[in-house]
Amino acid sequence: MSAADIRRVARAWLREDQRTVGWFMPGDEVARAEQRFARPLTQPAPRIGRGAPQDATPAPVITALANGVTAIVQVSSLSPTVSVTAIAPGVFSDGSAQENAPVPGYASFNERGLSGELVPMARRLVDALREAAPASTQPARNDPSARLSQLLDEAKSRSESSIKSAHPIVIAVSGDIDPQEALSVLNNAFGAMPAAETPAAFMPPGKIESRVETVSGAKAQAALGYVVRAPGGG
Repeated sequence: MSAADIRRVARAWLREDQRTVGWFMPGDEVARAEQRFARPLTQPAPRIGRGAPQDATPAPVITALANGVTAIVQVSSLSPTVSVTAIAPGVFSDGSAQENAPVPGYASFNERGLSGELVPMARRLVDALREAAPASTQPARNDPSARLSQLLDEAKSRSESSIKSAHPIVIAVSGDIDPQEALSVLNNAFGAMPAAETPAAFMPPGKIESRVETVSGAKAQAALGYVVRAPGGG
Protein backbone atom coordinates (compact mmCIF):
# COMPACT_ATOMS: atom_id res chain seq x y z
CA MET A 1 0.00 0.00 0.00
CA SER A 2 1.40 3.36 -0.99
CA ALA A 3 0.86 6.88 0.36
CA ALA A 4 -1.21 7.64 -2.74
CA ASP A 5 -3.55 4.77 -1.88
CA ILE A 6 -4.06 6.14 1.64
CA ARG A 7 -4.80 9.63 0.31
CA ARG A 8 -7.24 8.25 -2.24
CA VAL A 9 -9.16 6.28 0.41
CA ALA A 10 -9.12 9.25 2.79
CA ARG A 11 -10.59 11.55 0.13
CA ALA A 12 -13.32 9.01 -0.60
CA TRP A 13 -14.34 8.18 2.96
CA LEU A 14 -13.04 10.83 5.40
CA ARG A 15 -15.31 13.54 4.12
CA GLU A 16 -16.20 16.59 6.17
CA ASP A 17 -19.94 16.13 5.71
CA GLN A 18 -19.73 12.58 7.07
CA ARG A 19 -17.86 13.22 10.28
CA THR A 20 -18.99 13.95 13.82
CA VAL A 21 -16.76 16.07 16.06
CA GLY A 22 -17.34 16.14 19.82
CA TRP A 23 -15.72 18.45 22.35
CA PHE A 24 -15.63 18.05 26.13
CA MET A 25 -14.95 21.31 27.96
CA PRO A 26 -16.05 21.79 31.61
CA GLY A 27 -17.63 24.97 32.89
CA ASP A 28 -18.44 28.00 30.75
CA GLU A 29 -16.11 26.80 28.00
CA VAL A 30 -18.98 24.71 26.63
CA ALA A 31 -20.94 27.72 25.44
CA ARG A 32 -17.86 29.28 23.85
CA ALA A 33 -17.02 25.98 22.13
CA GLU A 34 -20.53 25.79 20.70
CA GLN A 35 -20.21 29.29 19.29
CA ARG A 36 -16.78 28.64 17.90
CA PHE A 37 -17.16 25.20 16.35
CA ALA A 38 -20.86 24.85 15.62
CA ARG A 39 -21.76 24.83 11.95
CA PRO A 40 -24.94 23.93 10.12
CA LEU A 41 -25.39 20.22 9.63
CA THR A 42 -25.89 18.80 6.18
CA GLN A 43 -29.10 16.81 6.08
CA PRO A 44 -28.63 13.37 4.50
CA ALA A 45 -30.40 12.69 1.26
CA PRO A 46 -33.49 10.48 1.58
CA ARG A 47 -32.83 6.81 0.86
CA ILE A 48 -35.34 4.99 -1.26
CA GLY A 49 -35.76 1.34 -0.45
CA ARG A 50 -38.26 -1.37 0.18
CA GLY A 51 -39.66 -1.12 3.66
CA ALA A 52 -41.06 -3.89 5.76
CA PRO A 53 -44.52 -5.08 4.74
CA GLN A 54 -47.27 -3.20 6.51
CA ASP A 55 -49.66 -6.13 6.71
CA ALA A 56 -49.31 -8.53 9.60
CA THR A 57 -48.05 -12.03 8.87
CA PRO A 58 -51.05 -14.21 8.06
CA ALA A 59 -51.93 -16.99 10.43
CA PRO A 60 -50.56 -20.41 9.45
CA VAL A 61 -52.84 -22.96 7.83
CA ILE A 62 -52.89 -26.14 9.92
CA THR A 63 -54.64 -29.25 8.64
CA ALA A 64 -54.23 -33.01 8.23
CA LEU A 65 -53.15 -34.77 5.06
CA ALA A 66 -54.89 -37.84 3.69
CA ASN A 67 -52.75 -40.13 5.85
CA GLY A 68 -53.33 -38.13 9.04
CA VAL A 69 -49.97 -36.34 9.06
CA THR A 70 -50.26 -32.78 10.37
CA ALA A 71 -49.41 -30.17 7.72
CA ILE A 72 -48.52 -26.56 8.55
CA VAL A 73 -48.29 -23.91 5.81
CA GLN A 74 -46.98 -20.44 6.66
CA VAL A 75 -47.10 -17.78 3.95
CA SER A 76 -44.29 -15.19 3.86
CA SER A 77 -43.61 -12.90 0.91
CA LEU A 78 -40.28 -11.51 2.13
CA SER A 79 -38.42 -13.45 -0.57
CA PRO A 80 -39.35 -15.79 -3.46
CA THR A 81 -38.16 -18.85 -1.55
CA VAL A 82 -39.72 -21.78 0.26
CA SER A 83 -38.58 -24.28 2.87
CA VAL A 84 -40.04 -27.69 3.67
CA THR A 85 -39.41 -29.61 6.90
CA ALA A 86 -40.56 -33.11 7.76
CA ILE A 87 -40.27 -34.17 11.40
CA ALA A 88 -40.15 -37.87 12.28
CA PRO A 89 -39.74 -39.61 15.64
CA GLY A 90 -36.55 -41.59 16.01
CA VAL A 91 -32.81 -41.11 15.70
CA PHE A 92 -31.36 -41.20 12.19
CA SER A 93 -27.65 -40.42 11.97
CA ASP A 94 -26.95 -41.05 8.30
CA GLY A 95 -26.42 -37.40 7.36
CA SER A 96 -29.78 -36.84 5.67
CA ALA A 97 -31.45 -35.70 8.89
CA GLN A 98 -30.73 -33.26 11.65
CA GLU A 99 -30.54 -35.24 14.86
CA ASN A 100 -32.60 -34.39 17.94
CA ALA A 101 -34.41 -31.55 16.21
CA PRO A 102 -36.57 -29.75 17.04
CA VAL A 103 -36.58 -31.75 20.31
CA PRO A 104 -34.63 -34.80 21.54
CA GLY A 105 -35.88 -38.06 20.11
CA TYR A 106 -36.99 -36.59 16.79
CA ALA A 107 -35.25 -36.00 13.48
CA SER A 108 -35.74 -33.11 11.09
CA PHE A 109 -35.49 -33.54 7.31
CA ASN A 110 -35.15 -30.22 5.47
CA GLU A 111 -35.26 -28.85 1.93
CA ARG A 112 -34.92 -25.22 0.77
CA GLY A 113 -35.27 -23.63 -2.64
CA LEU A 114 -37.21 -21.24 -4.84
CA SER A 115 -40.99 -21.01 -4.64
CA GLY A 116 -41.48 -22.80 -7.96
CA GLU A 117 -39.41 -25.80 -6.81
CA LEU A 118 -41.81 -27.11 -4.17
CA VAL A 119 -42.71 -30.29 -6.10
CA PRO A 120 -39.12 -31.60 -6.55
CA MET A 121 -38.27 -30.53 -3.00
CA ALA A 122 -41.14 -32.63 -1.64
CA ARG A 123 -40.01 -35.61 -3.72
CA ARG A 124 -36.47 -35.34 -2.36
CA LEU A 125 -37.83 -35.28 1.19
CA VAL A 126 -39.86 -38.43 0.51
CA ASP A 127 -36.72 -40.16 -0.79
CA ALA A 128 -34.72 -39.02 2.25
CA LEU A 129 -37.37 -40.38 4.63
CA ARG A 130 -37.49 -43.74 2.86
CA GLU A 131 -33.71 -44.10 2.77
CA ALA A 132 -33.06 -42.98 6.37
CA ALA A 133 -31.57 -45.67 8.60
CA PRO A 134 -31.75 -45.82 12.43
CA ALA A 135 -28.66 -44.64 14.26
CA SER A 136 -28.00 -48.11 15.67
CA THR A 137 -27.12 -49.40 12.20
CA GLN A 138 -24.51 -46.74 11.52
CA PRO A 139 -20.76 -47.47 11.75
CA ALA A 140 -18.95 -46.29 14.86
CA ARG A 141 -17.43 -42.83 14.66
CA ASN A 142 -13.77 -42.28 15.50
CA ASP A 143 -14.24 -39.01 17.37
CA PRO A 144 -14.64 -39.57 21.14
CA SER A 145 -17.24 -36.86 21.68
CA ALA A 146 -19.22 -37.86 18.58
CA ARG A 147 -18.99 -41.53 19.57
CA LEU A 148 -20.40 -40.75 23.02
CA SER A 149 -23.36 -38.96 21.44
CA GLN A 150 -23.82 -41.89 19.08
CA LEU A 151 -23.94 -44.37 21.98
CA LEU A 152 -26.58 -42.29 23.74
CA ASP A 153 -28.61 -42.13 20.52
CA GLU A 154 -28.29 -45.88 20.10
CA ALA A 155 -29.57 -46.44 23.65
CA LYS A 156 -32.59 -44.31 22.92
CA SER A 157 -33.10 -45.99 19.57
CA ARG A 158 -33.17 -49.40 21.31
CA SER A 159 -35.85 -48.10 23.66
CA GLU A 160 -37.95 -47.30 20.58
CA SER A 161 -37.45 -50.66 18.88
CA SER A 162 -40.67 -50.25 16.91
CA ILE A 163 -39.15 -47.35 14.93
CA LYS A 164 -37.44 -49.06 12.00
CA SER A 165 -37.83 -46.29 9.40
CA ALA A 166 -38.60 -42.60 9.21
CA HIS A 167 -42.29 -41.75 9.02
CA PRO A 168 -43.34 -38.12 9.34
CA ILE A 169 -45.49 -36.83 12.13
CA VAL A 170 -45.47 -33.17 11.03
CA ILE A 171 -44.66 -31.49 7.69
CA ALA A 172 -44.18 -27.72 7.63
CA VAL A 173 -43.92 -25.44 4.60
CA SER A 174 -43.06 -21.75 4.76
CA GLY A 175 -42.36 -19.14 2.12
CA ASP A 176 -43.83 -17.30 -0.82
CA ILE A 177 -46.45 -19.90 -1.75
CA ASP A 178 -50.18 -20.39 -2.12
CA PRO A 179 -51.47 -22.42 0.86
CA GLN A 180 -53.91 -24.56 -1.11
CA GLU A 181 -51.34 -25.30 -3.79
CA ALA A 182 -48.81 -26.26 -1.13
CA LEU A 183 -51.28 -28.61 0.58
CA SER A 184 -52.03 -30.24 -2.76
CA VAL A 185 -48.30 -30.85 -3.34
CA LEU A 186 -47.88 -32.31 0.16
CA ASN A 187 -50.86 -34.64 -0.29
CA ASN A 188 -49.52 -35.91 -3.61
CA ALA A 189 -46.02 -36.46 -2.22
CA PHE A 190 -46.68 -37.70 1.31
CA GLY A 191 -50.31 -38.87 1.25
CA ALA A 192 -49.43 -42.52 0.63
CA MET A 193 -46.67 -42.62 3.25
CA PRO A 194 -47.65 -44.14 6.62
CA ALA A 195 -47.90 -41.60 9.39
CA ALA A 196 -45.80 -42.02 12.50
CA GLU A 197 -47.26 -42.57 15.92
CA THR A 198 -46.15 -40.34 18.76
CA PRO A 199 -43.58 -42.39 20.69
CA ALA A 200 -43.73 -42.78 24.42
CA ALA A 201 -41.43 -40.65 26.52
CA PHE A 202 -37.91 -42.03 26.77
CA MET A 203 -37.17 -43.80 30.05
CA PRO A 204 -33.59 -44.86 30.82
CA PRO A 205 -33.03 -48.53 31.63
CA GLY A 206 -33.72 -49.57 35.21
CA LYS A 207 -30.32 -51.16 35.72
CA ILE A 208 -26.92 -49.54 35.44
CA GLU A 209 -24.74 -50.82 32.62
CA SER A 210 -21.05 -50.23 31.99
CA ARG A 211 -19.58 -50.22 28.52
CA VAL A 212 -16.00 -49.73 27.37
CA GLU A 213 -15.42 -48.24 23.94
CA THR A 214 -12.01 -48.08 22.27
CA VAL A 215 -11.62 -45.37 19.64
CA SER A 216 -8.51 -45.84 17.53
CA GLY A 217 -6.55 -43.05 15.95
CA ALA A 218 -8.53 -40.30 17.63
CA LYS A 219 -7.79 -37.26 19.74
CA ALA A 220 -9.82 -36.17 22.73
CA GLN A 221 -12.24 -33.38 21.86
CA ALA A 222 -13.76 -32.94 25.34
CA ALA A 223 -12.81 -33.42 28.96
CA LEU A 224 -14.78 -35.66 31.28
CA GLY A 225 -15.12 -34.62 34.92
CA TYR A 226 -16.65 -35.96 38.12
CA VAL A 227 -18.50 -34.16 40.90
CA VAL A 228 -17.19 -35.06 44.38
CA ARG A 229 -17.91 -33.84 47.89
CA ALA A 230 -15.50 -31.13 48.99
CA PRO A 231 -13.42 -31.79 52.13
CA GLY A 232 -15.16 -30.55 55.24
CA GLY A 233 -18.41 -29.98 53.42
CA GLY A 234 -20.41 -32.17 55.84
